Amino acid sequence: MQTTKFIIKEVQADKNQWLEMQKNALDYLQKQNNPKIDQSVIIEFAKRYFLNSEISRIFQEFSSDFSKIYFNPIVSDVKVDMNQAKATFKFYYFDDLNAIDINKKVNVHFRNDLENDPSVKPFIDEYVKSYDFKIPVQRPSQEGDIVTFELQNIENSHSEINTLQIDSTKDQEIAQLLLNKELNKEYSVSFKNKDYILKLIQIKEVKKQPINDKTIHLLGIDEIHTVEEAKNFIMKTVVEQLFYRELAQYKEKVYEELINQIELPEPPAEIVNKELENIAAKIKEQAANDPQFNGNVEEVIKQNQEKFLKYSNHNFKLTFLNSYIPRTLKLDITQKEVDEEYKLIYSMIPVNERQKANISVPNVVQVLLNRKIGLYFLKMNEPEIYEKYSK
Repeated sequence: MQTTKFIIKEVQADKNQWLEMQKNALDYLQKQNNPKIDQSVIIEFAKRYFLNSEISRIFQEFSSDFSKIYFNPIVSDVKVDMNQAKATFKFYYFDDLNAIDINKKVNVHFRNDLENDPSVKPFIDEYVKSYDFKIPVQRPSQEGDIVTFELQNIENSHSEINTLQIDSTKDQEIAQLLLNKELNKEYSVSFKNKDYILKLIQIKEVKKQPINDKTIHLLGIDEIHTVEEAKNFIMKTVVEQLFYRELAQYKEKVYEELINQIELPEPPAEIVNKELENIAAKIKEQAANDPQFNGNVEEVIKQNQEKFLKYSNHNFKLTFLNSYIPRTLKLDITQKEVDEEYKLIYSMIPVNERQKANISVPNVVQVLLNRKIGLYFLKMNEPEIYEKYSK
């Protein structure tokens, strides 16, 4: 089943757009304190941005066409200088979608004993023995408090609401900004050479203590009134996370089975050759930057050519399945699902690490898609386990 159909797209940046890309490239490189910034470095950085943004734009155009699966393009005729940026993209695609049957039983089995995982009981016991209660207080803020605050830029009136734990050992400047402030009172402050209005919206004291009959109400969860109910709630949450982790691995194993069981499109020779060129270029770059390497790079590439070829073919088929299956199953992700997943992820990250985590929307969407794909195959292959854990 060969993929030979393709479409050519020629792209060219508007002159003002291209100048803006170069300016943005310079701004970014300066922020990275790059000591070797010249025009060639700026052009190269802007070129990568131009190509990636154009490919993303075209894939967005393709997204409404459910009759075809498009692959990453072969990029050619790239011409960039200070005044222009243009390129040619060759997108191979596959449109015989009815020829593939993904509804096959696979020899992949899902765990049926997640609640007995050796990590579950010790986690629950430790959680109940020493829990960080977050208790709203009316007093001025102190070291260790979790504060939600609004910071308004005086110059442009732009405001942001953030939540942080005051920790002077990690960030003295922010800690001094937030310490000893009263609720709902406005303060004039300076931060990173800019003037702001600061207002604390909520202050929570963190108290580490056991979950027991005296402290259970501090959890603030309506359905929990006893320690036993708290343990059951924690058990349910932990098993759910184990289930999602296992489901991601299950989906990957199912894909491997499908690659072996069903006839999938073979990659065009042009895509394979380009992939092999990229692999060879990476090996040469690694060898050039490794003072320990003293072998023959060309010989290493030649000896591993068969392995690289298998990798390229396998990677092409995985890419195909990652596009084909969500489209075939008509899976989509709602904003509500994205928001709920963000909330879940952030609940498991320490307050002061949340901004650094930089969790992107595309990554969250991919996690949710993988989850839905895993659930589809689990329901088809092992409905009893699906019913047990997917509720």
